[in-house]
Amino acid sequence: MSSQTSWEPDFAAESAKFRKDAAEEGMCLDTYPGGGGFYVEQRTQHAWAEWIRRVVAEHMENERLQSAENALVEWVEKTDWVQKTCHWSELGKHRADVLRERIEQLQAGFKNFHRSLCVRFGYFHDEADWQRDQVSLEEHIATQLNHVNAENAALRGQVEALRRAAGQLQEEKEALIEDLAFEKSQVEATLQAHAKLLAATVRAEGARDQLTSENETLRLKVRP
Repeated sequence: MSSQTSWEPDFAAESAKFRKDAAEEGMCLDTYPGGGGFYVEQRTQHAWAEWIRRVVAEHMENERLQSAENALVEWVEKTDWVQKTCHWSELGKHRADVLRERIEQLQAGFKNFHRSLCVRFGYFHDEADWQRDQVSLEEHIATQLNHVNAENAALRGQVEALRRAAGQLQEEKEALIEDLAFEKSQVEATLQAHAKLLAATVRAEGARDQLTSENETLRLKVRP
């Protein structure tokens, strides 16, 4: 479709239509020789000028109506999802009203979310200018998250140090267990040796007592 600023009527075609209509009206269609198509009779010239103005006006009106129709079709197509997602409480309402209500609900929900974020991160919630204050809230949250990340990094370092210390303690524990096991084996070997020595001592003392008893018996027998 041509734009209203660049369009101009087809003068040759319109002239033919006008001359036919003017002839039926009994107008004089004589023109000035070499006068660029101007009619001799003023009444005819005015009628021709009015004809062209009407043609231009009709074209502009057609363009306006076409533009409005295109806008309506585009509106219907782009808001068809509203029709498909309609809630029973929205039945009978205009799509524009439904969209406005949904937008207001979204804004209210996001405002509540903004309020909860402010409470969560210790930031002031401005009831009037909360939308304008979103960037500042984001910066505030980012600053707090940076602090938390720094604290987490420090805690991770401490945990890693504790893990290393625990590993060292485990190694020392295992070494101590090995030392205790070795010492235990040494003590057990010593106890076994002492037990054998004690047993030999007991046997020797028993043998000595037996010899002493036998010697005493012999002395008694050989007395006069």
